[in-house]
Amino acid sequence: MNKKYLILTSLSLLFLYGCIDKRNKENHVITWDAGNGLYIEQYIVYQGGVYAGDLRSYWLTDSIGFDKYLFVKEDKETIKYETIGNNLIIQKISRRTKNKGEVLYEYIRDLN
Repeated sequence: MNKKYLILTSLSLLFLYGCIDKRNKENHVITWDAGNGLYIEQYIVYQGGVYAGDLRSYWLTDSIGFDKYLFVKEDKETIKYETIGNNLIIQKISRRTKNKGEVLYEYIRDLN
């Protein structure tokens, strides 16, 4: 009976671990001013502690009514944002050894 209980508990915990809400906005960390009344907000959606890295979600917002989910970033990734002409460019970039500097995601917003 104990072996069956252990297997059932392990499978339940594994299922719960896979159900992370990557769009959760409960744990706000920081907000960056991206210019033209737009802001990039960072939220922690999962803290892995010793065994796994953190997952952080990023949103583009005007703080009134516009919210655009961008992506989730792991510890081995970084973000870069800049305004070029009339475009705001937001990138998620890898810091892993095998593909360091590779752009994993890019969002371009016309500021006009």
